[in-house]
Amino acid sequence: MPSSPPSPRHRRLRDRIASPDYFARVSEATLKLETAADVGNVIDRLKETVEEIGADVAVFLSYFGGRAATSFRFFLACDPRWYVDYEQCAWYADDPWLQYATHHAEPILANDVPVLGGAQAEIVKIAERYGFNSTVIVPAPARRQLTRLGVLFLGSREEDYFEADTLPALSVAALPLAMSLLNWSNRDARDELLRSAGLTPDDLVLLAYEWRRVSTKQIAKELETTPLAIHSRFQRVMAKMGVRSRRRAAQLAAEYGLI
Repeated sequence: MPSSPPSPRHRRLRDRIASPDYFARVSEATLKLETAADVGNVIDRLKETVEEIGADVAVFLSYFGGRAATSFRFFLACDPRWYVDYEQCAWYADDPWLQYATHHAEPILANDVPVLGGAQAEIVKIAERYGFNSTVIVPAPARRQLTRLGVLFLGSREEDYFEADTLPALSVAALPLAMSLLNWSNRDARDELLRSAGLTPDDLVLLAYEWRRVSTKQIAKELETTPLAIHSRFQRVMAKMGVRSRRRAAQLAAEYGLI
């Protein structure tokens, strides 16, 4: 059975992607994110880049993966009421698009992600209400040994706007955007942790040793002090960071790019 012809708007997306300067325009808009001064500036530049890509709306979120998924940061280029609905229902554990990004690195059409059960269907329905009737999911993978991930959702108000034939080009255009957003989010989170916890350069040296799994005895030898003094210093650092183990403190420091 022959496939249905593309809609006029989908043809415009194809034409946009085929333009000789398409990737240059998207790249130029993406590069502006690197110098964004604050979150409001990031959102303005995200909207600009999303428009250049050819989408209507977008959401980027970064988070700790796996069981440590307790810290979420959002950048919204869509109706902010979507975030209110999402946050009030605490959909993180049930979001099928987020689950895909946690375990995969390849961009995908949201229609190709299985939706299991009523909770997941409700999440997709909420997204559609705010302009994600056709969606591309663009994961931003974590660095080795870390669990802080990112994911960019590009949406269109028109159903089937994004299709398999445009996904490869959209992936090439959108992946640098997703990674730039993750990098900016990580830097902002790092600076926030430094301010809130009041970590000193000496604290970071201690955490770097722990991240490398150096023993207390060896750390004491390296720093020319006693194991008891090292233990006391770790206790103070853990208190500053609000965690119960030195390993967790080191993990957080690594996640936030401090060590």
